[in-house]
Amino acid sequence: MADLSDSDLSDSDIIASKPIKEELDKFRLLFKSMCADVKSLILDFILALQNLPAARILRSRSGYGSLLQDLFGLVSKIDSNDFKVKSVVPLLEKVIEVNGCVYNNTEGFYKKYFEGKSWLLAAEQIVRDANPQIIDGCWTAYPNSSSQSAFLEWFWRFQLTFLSGGHSAYYTSYRQSLSGSDCGRQPDLFAVPSGTIKCNGRYNWVDVRVIRELKESILKNYPDEFAKFCEHAREVFTIQPTRLFLHDFVIRGSMVELWIFDRSGPYSGEKFDLHKDPDKFIRVMTGYTMMNDEKLGLNSYIKEDETGKYIMFKGEGRTEGEKLYLEDKPIAFQRAIISQTRLPEQDYGAEDTNKYNIVEANTTSLMYPRKADDGSFDNRIFSCLVVSPPGQAIHEFESILKFLEACRDVIKGHRSLYQDGKILHHDISKNNIIITNTEKEEDLSGMLIDLDLVKELDSGPSGARHRTGTMEFMAIEVLEGKAHTYRHDLESFFHVFL
Repeated sequence: MADLSDSDLSDSDIIASKPIKEELDKFRLLFKSMCADVKSLILDFILALQNLPAARILRSRSGYGSLLQDLFGLVSKIDSNDFKVKSVVPLLEKVIEVNGCVYNNTEGFYKKYFEGKSWLLAAEQIVRDANPQIIDGCWTAYPNSSSQSAFLEWFWRFQLTFLSGGHSAYYTSYRQSLSGSDCGRQPDLFAVPSGTIKCNGRYNWVDVRVIRELKESILKNYPDEFAKFCEHAREVFTIQPTRLFLHDFVIRGSMVELWIFDRSGPYSGEKFDLHKDPDKFIRVMTGYTMMNDEKLGLNSYIKEDETGKYIMFKGEGRTEGEKLYLEDKPIAFQRAIISQTRLPEQDYGAEDTNKYNIVEANTTSLMYPRKADDGSFDNRIFSCLVVSPPGQAIHEFESILKFLEACRDVIKGHRSLYQDGKILHHDISKNNIIITNTEKEEDLSGMLIDLDLVKELDSGPSGARHRTGTMEFMAIEVLEGKAHTYRHDLESFFHVFL
């Protein structure tokens, strides 16, 4: 029986007071090991949810009883012949990927993104021009109704009056989904570069710079809202695979919560009430429109002009930089959003047949440890390696023979790397194997790429505080915590082959 005090709490407060923490770790291990069939994993997942303290307190969506009763009923549905397994797989992926990586009330959040910036003087002028007045604890210019339509009607007037000179502008997909995806998602409010032209009456996910969610009440279902936020973030990272991080904020009633979604996970600053601090709200809204692409999380290393995407490099014996143009779409890229603070990885085909030297650009993780000395996060070096010949992803093979030849040559390359170079790859996956465009009969048909996680055999421990590799292709023994050997890389090749 839940305490009376628990029953009076909002869903978000219940979840905060009874966090999941390590409660789903056993289920995660089952899921990642791929040892059980999907239907059994789903049942294990529901049983794991039933054991969570919050399940006994959270209210049922039906209005009767608790979430625990709904979970009991779901077990019988899953066990029936009519149950569609695919309908639950996206939920499992969200639990595995995001859970345990959410950080609330991150210290220094507002200071990092909204203080000491080049655009701050312009934002302060807008605050003075707007001159927000507070009477009886309420911002007088802000709509009395917290409905989405009332907010948008007020906000369009506010944007037209004060925010017309920024790099970005706000729009809504309230009645129409964004193009560029088949999912049909409709963020309440989003920002795209000023002057962006619609295609067939719709904006495209590829242009989205910032996402916002508008909720009428702080009491509505927080889990549903957060899941929606994660879905929108995944959409942005999928359509923009070179994206480093994404700004978002949620308005729930009069409470504003600022978020960043990066490769460490989503994290937020402290909530604030726009009625009590309208100046801060105006600075935030203005700041998002005035931030450049780099500050909004776009990869500034890959540039674009009228010809297409390119990177700058210095060829052998050259003193000045040159442009190397890339194909429009990556050959392969990392599809997971959460990746142990790693930056997104992409492999592009280059429209050039020469070999060039490595070009490096240093960057740091956005997430910093809560305490300076706790070592919770690793910073990585963002490097671009230009190689030749280009090719296509392993799953885009044109014939069985081409596929088998590529697999043969990649395994030969792995053996050479191990025996001759004394290096173990550590991250065999379908994203790290490409089929090369051969010109001569003796040319190799396959290439093993991405040496970010390699282990030199003659060196000591790698120092990584987590298992390395792409989870769905990792060997079972590695998932169980055993030392990684060449045999485990060969098992990963087998998973790719399947």
